[in-house]
Amino acid sequence: MAGKIFISYRRGDDPGTTGRLFDALKAAFDEDRLFLDVDNIEPGLDFIEVIKDRVSKSDVLLAVIGQHWIEARDKNGRRRLEDPKDSVRIEIESAINQKKRVIPVLIGETKIPDPDILPDSLQVLSGRNAVPIRHERFRDDMANLTKSLRHILGDDGQTQASPTGLFQPVSPLPEGKSSSRPQDLLGGRTALLACALVAVLAIAGGTYYFAEAPSPAETKLASAPAPSPLAQQPRWCQDADLNPAELRVCATPGLLALDKQNGDIYGGLMAKASPEQRRALSADENKWLSDTRNKCAQDENCLYNVYRERIAYFTNPAK
Repeated sequence: MAGKIFISYRRGDDPGTTGRLFDALKAAFDEDRLFLDVDNIEPGLDFIEVIKDRVSKSDVLLAVIGQHWIEARDKNGRRRLEDPKDSVRIEIESAINQKKRVIPVLIGETKIPDPDILPDSLQVLSGRNAVPIRHERFRDDMANLTKSLRHILGDDGQTQASPTGLFQPVSPLPEGKSSSRPQDLLGGRTALLACALVAVLAIAGGTYYFAEAPSPAETKLASAPAPSPLAQQPRWCQDADLNPAELRVCATPGLLALDKQNGDIYGGLMAKASPEQRRALSADENKWLSDTRNKCAQDENCLYNVYRERIAYFTNPAK
């Protein structure tokens, strides 16, 4: 039986983009696989039980979050999410309680809500990997979401979906050895950096970036028309435990380019370092990731800034 998608949204919340999202999903999936509304509940049926039943028959719930999602209020001025009978709250609560895959879909410039402004039953939503659907990148973002949903639902028949089901690569990758998952990038400013920098910059880019050599089938596909930038994601973007910052990097070609630049430098440094120096590099990078990079979460401008600062830090050791 084909998997189903439950689409949870709030009426009037960024209706333009939300409408485009619905149309794109209807074009990508048979309509009988989509639960879009609960308006057609028959008289006499329990509203909450119907929602729970439809969620139980779905494999994925998309929690569509626009600019007015968190602050939508009823006629008495109360936030709708504070009402236990709010339909959006019930939908997401039901999916969480039933252990369904819940994917926040962030419309436009919307950010994932902080847990302290959500009801207790929804606070786990803040920790879920989110998918952006931006006005200026709607086609690419929607293609990425659709591709991920096909992986989750097993529609593609190519690879098994990861638990997150997000941002899967869709094209062949170049040959090389990987050592640049973000957790393993370059390390701290030590005497090693100044002496190794010249050697690092001479290393051919990409040697350490992609995970494995392409298969014969991938080699054949390499002659196909050039894919979109998101098709050039490295293999670590398939990992099941990506945090929000890593997901935004995987979804943004410019950030992937900066990540690759960092990875090239790191790979060269590690290749020239002693075991003790490698431990120092790794420890400092882990600190940078946790204290600086990961705190950007899904803030794209923040990620651009911290990556550029990191590259400048390592390419200007005298400063």
